[in-house]
Amino acid sequence: MNCCYPFHCPQSLRWLRLAILPLLLCTGRGLSAQAQRPAPVLRSAQSIAPEPAYRGLWVDAFHEGFKTPEQMFTLIRHMRTNKLNALFIEVRKTGDAYYRSRFEPAAKDMAPGYDPLSHAIALCHDTSKGQSRIEVHAWIVTYKISTKDAKLPADHVLMKYPYMVCKDNRGRTDLGGIVFLDPGAPGVIDHTASVAQDIARRYDVDGIHLDYVRYPDQQWGYNPYALARFRAQYQTKRQPSPDDPEWSQFRRDQVTALVRRVYAAVKTVKPRVKVSVAGITYGSPRYGFENASPYKQVFQDWVGWLKEGCVDIVCLMNYKREFKTDQRRDYRDWITFAGKAAAGRHIAIGQGSWFQSAAESIRQIQIAAADTSTNGYLVYSYAQPAKSSREYNGFWRSLASSINRYPAPLPAADWIDTPQTGIMVGRVLLDGATTPRAGDGVKVHLLGPTRRTVQADCSGFYVATNLGAGRYQVFSVDHAGKRQGGATVLQAGKLARVDIKIPATVPAAP
Repeated sequence: MNCCYPFHCPQSLRWLRLAILPLLLCTGRGLSAQAQRPAPVLRSAQSIAPEPAYRGLWVDAFHEGFKTPEQMFTLIRHMRTNKLNALFIEVRKTGDAYYRSRFEPAAKDMAPGYDPLSHAIALCHDTSKGQSRIEVHAWIVTYKISTKDAKLPADHVLMKYPYMVCKDNRGRTDLGGIVFLDPGAPGVIDHTASVAQDIARRYDVDGIHLDYVRYPDQQWGYNPYALARFRAQYQTKRQPSPDDPEWSQFRRDQVTALVRRVYAAVKTVKPRVKVSVAGITYGSPRYGFENASPYKQVFQDWVGWLKEGCVDIVCLMNYKREFKTDQRRDYRDWITFAGKAAAGRHIAIGQGSWFQSAAESIRQIQIAAADTSTNGYLVYSYAQPAKSSREYNGFWRSLASSINRYPAPLPAADWIDTPQTGIMVGRVLLDGATTPRAGDGVKVHLLGPTRRTVQADCSGFYVATNLGAGRYQVFSVDHAGKRQGGATVLQAGKLARVDIKIPATVPAAP
């Protein structure tokens, strides 16, 4: 048999070992036997290069890199040279826009009249002269919205809606100088979903990527409007402590509601656009996800989102130092855990390169690229791929000559290409004697091929994803115990809508 790639013959396996060995030895610190132990499930060396995988790059807006046409040409040339196939470009940094937004002010640090997102799409999707297509994912920072001393324009979301600001349990409005939107404040979900949908509608993006889709920490979320909503839903007057179980679940529900709404908003206009999230990996998953920091400390339930099908990709921010024994172990543990939690969706392992040597990062990327339960890797970041600036070129040379020696196709998303399920959306209104108001917190029950109960968000909207095709009864229960709602047929790959009106008062809990 002819060998198209050097991985396809025994002599080539020897070449692979020799190519990787210098990378393992050049750290300067040396790697222990534990550091060299492989991830639990690895692809064979024969198949590392040609396997479909994300080879992604996060390109942030806090550094130069895409803010002029010249920088963009350099960036995309860099992507192609290093055989990277997915660009995650930060188009919303702190409530500003590196594109032509209908909802937010233009960023001040890009070339006048320039549209970086449009230019990136044109270059990445250009397949002339045999070039491979590169996916473009519009990276949106959700809740991190400003800095304490920033001079914001009048059309910035915090200037228009100052009540949306997040507060901690002491009333502070910044964490280390960073200001956040409160996930539980009315209007935050509506605004963010509109921003995401606007990009998907008007740009030929391949994905919408949500970052900072979490609370700053356990002490945050004490916006007065959010507190009022919590007290109404849980029928209490108490001031909850940061670790109050019900208060924690309320905050977790707010983040999940935003992810659901963005997913539905994007799929409404372009069903093939992927929605991804930057998944937190604080600490370790060894004692179960519900006991891990992402779930308990910042209220980000990315495992639940995978199960529910309201994300297409979780980009794991698996930022661990290879030279620290506990973090080295955690890096591998999170990969194994995420692969088992994927629920048929994609997992891309985000590798933190900026705080360690090039050799240590290459070792971590090698482990991510070889894992068969996940779907590739992303590097953070383009601006700083190694702790030392002297290693910038060396990092990329090592990556291109080893792991990325040959191009890799992108992994197929079967649930998008040949969908078997659909999405149900709608709005719950409490139809009183005066103006109807949103059914905030009302439970919506879906009975059909898939049974599901979801909760309406602060604007009364509900979203249920990954539902089997067929006929559904969709309803809430009013104060008299009567079902209010309707029926519809959900088709695979489609969205269906059932709005619900409930007379007079808030429904009783089912």
